[in-house]
This record gives sequence, C-alpha cells and structure tokens, in this order.
Amino acid sequence: RRDDADSAIRDEVARRMDRGEALAPAGKDEEALVEFDAVLRVDPGNPSALRAISDTRKRLARVLRDSIEEGENALRRSDADAASAAFSRALRIDPDHRDARRGKERAGALASRFAAERNAARWYADGEAFQKAEKWSNAVHAFEECVAAVSEYKDAASRLSACRVAVAKAEARRRTLDRTRFLIGEGDRRSASGDTGGARKSYLAARDADDEKTSDIADEIVSRIARLDAAEFSRKKAEEQRREIARVRADAERDEASDELDKAIALYATAAAFERAAGLAGDAAEREAAARATRAARVATSLAYGDRSF
Repeated sequence: RRDDADSAIRDEVARRMDRGEALAPAGKDEEALVEFDAVLRVDPGNPSALRAISDTRKRLARVLRDSIEEGENALRRSDADAASAAFSRALRIDPDHRDARRGKERAGALASRFAAERNAARWYADGEAFQKAEKWSNAVHAFEECVAAVSEYKDAASRLSACRVAVAKAEARRRTLDRTRFLIGEGDRRSASGDTGGARKSYLAARDADDEKTSDIADEIVSRIARLDAAEFSRKKAEEQRREIARVRADAERDEASDELDKAIALYATAAAFERAAGLAGDAAEREAAARATRAARVATSLAYGDRSF
C-alpha cells in the first residue's frame, strides 16, 4: 500500500509539473504557480517545483516591472486603453502593488476624460448645427450637455450664453407677434361691425406693437389700413353727395317758392292798380256830378231873376 501511495504521489507531481511547465511558456504564470504550489503540498521540498516557482516568480517580477513601465509610457502617450491593460496585468501579478493601483486609477481618469471630450465634441457639433439653423432651444440643450461634459470645451460656454439670449429674444418676439396678431384680429372684428375708428385704432396699435417691423405683418397691417381708408373715403364721398343732393333740392324748393312769390307779388300789384284805378274813377265821377249840380243851380237862379246869359 505504501508503494501504491508513493506511486500516486509521483503521478500527481508529474501531472501537475507538466501542466505548470506548459502554462508558464504560454504566459499563464499565475496558473503555473498554482500547479507548482500544489506539487509542494503533496511533495514538500520537490526541487523541480521549487526551481520552477523561483523561475516563474522571477519572470513575474520582470513582467510586473515591464507592465508598470509600459503603463507609464502609455499614460505619457495619452493612450488610456493601453495603460489600463498594462496596469491591470501588473495587478494580476501583485494586487496590492501601489504603483500599479495608482497607474490603473490614472488610466481610468484619462479614459473618462477622453470619453467626456468625445461626448463634448459630439454635443458641440450638434450645438453648432442647431445654432446655425436658429433652433435656439435645441442649441442651448446641446451646449449645456457639452459644458457639463467638459466645462471649458472650446467656446461652448460663450455660445451657450449667446443661445440663451437668443432664446429669450425669440420668446419675447413670440409674445410680441401674439399681441400683434390679436390686435389685427380685433381690428378686423371692429371693421366688420362698422366701427371704423376702433378698427383704425387697433391696426395702429398692432403696427406699434410690431417693434421689429416684420415685413409680412407690416404689409398686412398697411393693407388693412388702406382698405379702411378706401372705405372711409367712399363713405365721405357718399355723404358729400347726399349733402349736395339735399342742397340742390333745397335750392330748387327755394327757387320754386321765389317764383311763386314773384307771381303773387305781380298779382297783388295788378289788383292794387285796379283798386287805385277804380278809386280814381269814382272820384272823377263824383267831381263831374258835383260840377253838373253846380251848373244846374246856377241856371235855376238865373231863370228866377230873368238872367239868361248862361
């Protein structure tokens, strides 16, 4: 039985040594060490295992040193991925190695910075496109994301400020246009109801509200005022024509009355003339009769006294 046990140990040692020696050349030194340590547990002091462990640890020490150096060189080149891989390899050999841990942290920070810069570049490009298209709200969002990723990325901060100002102006302009449209609509309603003065007041208020004198709105207001002026002109002309017609009618009525008066006056004058003539004729008849009576009295007197000289 002892021989069987010894044979089993020899088989285990041989099997593990073969596996370790196969792993080491493949760069799997950590796994090779596990195999060599297993040999020493079943065969303490095994010279082949001790020698293999020593060689492997020396090789790992070189790999550790080379990995850290490679990581530092990668950091100097700003190659975050290569640095992270090198320091990770060093930490697999010695998880508590201070330089390897710090290098790994620096590589992570560098990778984060690069990711942030890539993110910022993408948002910056979007912001530029939105700004060029005057899509101010979208531009503000893009530049905010850009600044959040990298606070001093190019001129993103100044562009963000400019776009915020543009958003405020656009909002104020929108309110102005809403007010202008409301006043135009109010003018239209007043015009339709015949309130020409009120309509003009609303149109003029709309014109004053459009502080930037937007061409299409300004033209719209001018057109409405022109139509209003034309309607007012037509109304005034119609009123003037009605007054002229009334005046002509009044003049005609006065002329007709004057003619009638002239006729009446003429008739009155004729009647008065006939009346005076009749009066004169009466007076003459009376005087003739008196003269005749006087002559008759004289004849009678003469006859009485025998005077026939008449």
